[in-house]
Amino acid sequence: MAELNALSTEDRVAIDRVYERLSGRTHYEVLAVSPDSSWEAITQAVRDLRKRLDVTRFVGVPTEEYSRRIELVLRALDQAVEVLGDPVRRFLYDQQLRRGEGRREETPSPVRPAVTPIPRRPSGAPPRMDPGSQAPDPVARPPAGDSPLVVPAPLRKDAAGTGGSSAPGPRSSNNRPSMIPPPPSGGARLGSVAPTPMLAPPNAERRDLDSLLVEVERIAVSVQFCIAQILDPQAARVSALENAGQALADTRAALASIQARRDEEAGRWHEATANWLRATRARPRDAVLLARLAECHHRMGDLQAADDVARRALAVDSGCEAAKAVLTALSRR
Repeated sequence: MAELNALSTEDRVAIDRVYERLSGRTHYEVLAVSPDSSWEAITQAVRDLRKRLDVTRFVGVPTEEYSRRIELVLRALDQAVEVLGDPVRRFLYDQQLRRGEGRREETPSPVRPAVTPIPRRPSGAPPRMDPGSQAPDPVARPPAGDSPLVVPAPLRKDAAGTGGSSAPGPRSSNNRPSMIPPPPSGGARLGSVAPTPMLAPPNAERRDLDSLLVEVERIAVSVQFCIAQILDPQAARVSALENAGQALADTRAALASIQARRDEEAGRWHEATANWLRATRARPRDAVLLARLAECHHRMGDLQAADDVARRALAVDSGCEAAKAVLTALSRR
């Protein structure tokens, strides 16, 4: 009866062909389209694959293995639409492919039921007593010796404040220490491991800010590329990308200015000049940023660059006092 209800050979071959394209492939290879395909071609490929993998169109009932393959293929189609449907994410994904990244992971193997190992009782442990021969406990405690993941519950105190018998019983080697952290006011719990404090490496804040600057630069470049190429055919979304590009430019300038001021306080004038230059490239019409860059050039001894940048600042804002001060200091030399 199972053979009569099995999938046809044509359906199995169709599922296998798409399933084989999942392991270590790109989204384009999964959809069987070229990387320069239009969004219309991509949506048509997704529509055809979904139609071909529709369970209601199969001749027969898919087995558990083929049902799992269909689920993985449909999940891969959703991921491809999510990445390739957004112009910015598609551009970043194409950049990853050029660097040799962005391929899908290996297809996971079928999930098998986990087998829970039964802990062996040590030879030196006392024999288990009959539950009927033990005295009744007012609070039932979980069998801590049967499972290493069970934490024994504390004894409940009665009205007199006593906590029951305080004599420790025999401890099995299978019982692991409790992972409950000790209270803040008390000492360390017996049998627990105190967490090791993670010491921050030197200049960790500066490295975090540098990595954030790199990330902002990468996003800004991708947005500007999308604006130039007009990847999205909808004109309404292009204006949104322009607004996003301006916001990212302001963010780049702000982050670079923060880092430049910190470099100036630490006496790192080379780094400060580079960061002020990065800020002025993000906002080339900001007279304040241009004046700060001119001051750094003047401190570094690059008088010609200081004069050029100060005059650019005055061209943007004729009343910029910082730029005038730089030109006045240069005229005295």
